[in-house]
Amino acid sequence: MSFINDITGDVSKTLYANLIEKVDVPDYVKSAAVETEDSVSSLKSRAFADPFNHQFPLNTKASCWTSALYFYGQTPDYANSRAHDIDTNLTKHASIWGIEEDVEAIKKAFEPAEIPAEYALSFDYRGDTVDRCPCHTEDLAKKSCVWLVEHKNNFPIHEQIKAACTLMEKAGGYENVPAEARDYIASLAEAEKYSTSLNVTVASAINERLASVKRSKWGELGEELLKIATDLSKAPYSLNKNATTMQAAIEAFDVQCGLQSRWGGGMTHPVDACYSITRSKAAAAVEGSVKLMNGQYFDLSKASQTDLEEGLKRAGDDFLSYAKPDGLNLDMGKVKEILPTIPAPDANRFQAAFPQTNSIVEEL
Repeated sequence: MSFINDITGDVSKTLYANLIEKVDVPDYVKSAAVETEDSVSSLKSRAFADPFNHQFPLNTKASCWTSALYFYGQTPDYANSRAHDIDTNLTKHASIWGIEEDVEAIKKAFEPAEIPAEYALSFDYRGDTVDRCPCHTEDLAKKSCVWLVEHKNNFPIHEQIKAACTLMEKAGGYENVPAEARDYIASLAEAEKYSTSLNVTVASAINERLASVKRSKWGELGEELLKIATDLSKAPYSLNKNATTMQAAIEAFDVQCGLQSRWGGGMTHPVDACYSITRSKAAAAVEGSVKLMNGQYFDLSKASQTDLEEGLKRAGDDFLSYAKPDGLNLDMGKVKEILPTIPAPDANRFQAAFPQTNSIVEEL
């Protein structure tokens, strides 16, 4: 450990001038000669608070006070064992020189201001205040982001949204949120700017809930969700355009039917259901895809030759023949030409031959 400077290394005395603004300089220091590297060069190691680096001389009362000023004025890291040793040596020699009160005054002058605790997640629960996710420092905010993700199944989502907004700001923005928590925190804090889901994912989350509750207990919300899931299933691989509304509706149904206790235990979390794909990933997928006339994109890189033949056959023999000019092998150039021209009903049949991962999004 080496500090920025002690009196012997502060040649310009700029640091000294800044430090003494916070303390009263004793007369015995004002009248003493200023120590320099030359003046302490002959001192033995034990004459320094830091004997390893020959820093913070203790050979006179004035030197001891000045070394204390430089040491405590630069906010030492006491997690470092050498800092502990320096502190011990300064305290010992302050006692020897009879300047304990003067050194204590230095310590007090440079004590870090106590930062009041601030919590991103704070709400009333059955008459008690719940305080979680401390965020009064940037480091705490980052750690709280990770903690919130790990405990996302335990708190109301609307409270998590408020917490995520605060945490992202306190952490210094999206890029500063720890990678393992970034997508979830962003989904809460700036929802549809960062992510959404495919319709099929949202519909699946709705259906798993409806299947878990007797229809007689669905209420109006359950019946409405059934209609929504049915509509979403008509364009399963399109991006959901109402992710925020859907997340709130799914959570409301969970609360109504007591399903929130099953989040993470067999029941898909509403945020995971409605924000399962980042928009940057969706954009990258679209970049390498072909847009079909049914409005959806198809990623050719994920389709095998065999599956492409099957899909084109389902769409219509004429399309398959065009893509196989020699009658034997698919010409990928021809495939790229023909796919965007296949009418929507035929495109739907073509697309049905492929797994979900091959149908990307309707629009971004």
